[in-house]
Amino acid sequence: MNAVSKFLAGKRYGFYVTILVSLLAIVACLVYMAYYAEYVAMMSWPAVITLISLAGLSIILAFPRVTAKYAAVPVAVGALVAVLLYIRAMYNYVAVVMVSIDLAGFSPQFILCSVLFIVALIASTADIFFAQIKEEANHGAN
Repeated sequence: MNAVSKFLAGKRYGFYVTILVSLLAIVACLVYMAYYAEYVAMMSWPAVITLISLAGLSIILAFPRVTAKYAAVPVAVGALVAVLLYIRAMYNYVAVVMVSIDLAGFSPQFILCSVLFIVALIASTADIFFAQIKEEANHGAN
């Protein structure tokens, strides 16, 4: 227990935000897969693979002190790429709903997935600016 508290003593709030944002990104991908895996036209597997792999990389980078400073970047890049690929996969559905060709409105699944992806993108972008580790003061260095 002492080792865990010693490890966490060197982390700042950005570390926790990075872990939470990475988990949120993974949950967004799981929800997207659960609803749209059987709909080939609306499913973007590259978005899922990109976001899950880069969110996992962020979690891995958050733990070593040497790489913790850069831990927020992969999930932010992954969220941006995933949102763009998600938009590319869903634009036809959005166009059909907007011109009321076939459907009365957006489905709850679409709204949930869209909100999760956008929140992951915004939170991961904000996380880049949070301090990840406590900086040690160099008292003797010039």
